[in-house]
Amino acid sequence: MSAKRDKHATPPHGTPHGTAEENTAVYRFRANWVAVVLTIVSIIQALALTRLADAIEKLHFMSQWSLAAVAFVVILRIFQTYVTAAVEYENWNARFLDLVFVFVVGLVEYELIGRLEGTHFNARPFELWFAGLCALALLGHANAYREVGGRSEPSRTRERHLQMVNMTGALLCFALTVVFMYEANASEALIISIAAAQTLIIGFNTYYSVRVTLGVRSPH
Repeated sequence: MSAKRDKHATPPHGTPHGTAEENTAVYRFRANWVAVVLTIVSIIQALALTRLADAIEKLHFMSQWSLAAVAFVVILRIFQTYVTAAVEYENWNARFLDLVFVFVVGLVEYELIGRLEGTHFNARPFELWFAGLCALALLGHANAYREVGGRSEPSRTRERHLQMVNMTGALLCFALTVVFMYEANASEALIISIAAAQTLIIGFNTYYSVRVTLGVRSPH
């Protein structure tokens, strides 16, 4: 994160690295980067929530309801992650991979919810897609931890600790999915128990992230 987002700043003029028009376009893109990402994330989460609402109407088993709860907290978690990131970071260096990552996560999330549908319910496809989502979450939080660096300022120490908690939550959810996959004939009780644990882990990570990001901020 290098350039501070300041919508009242004067756009850069021509430099040896580009024309005035090119630099102005880059400036405008960076100035509106967070708004663009949040708009895309909001649309994706709205579509995911709509699909979940449609799927809920067709649920018949408690195991399906428990996995629907997992899908619901996943939607909350993804939306919260991007909103609090926008609030926390004044400087968000625009990268193409960040935008690609948003769409990849949205695709996996959409397919995850789709596994709840169907007349012959099978929890395995849902957990497979959920494992992929956990892997993406782990990758994203690990990258955020790396970008914080090793400095000892209180804000950076707090951010490193938050990302460690986030990575731990993603690893625990992934581990629970692995446990489920090793069971050849998973019972209804096992599915419900694992889904309940995953829901609680994601719910805690969501609450903790909001509390750390918004609850311990300087009034200045």
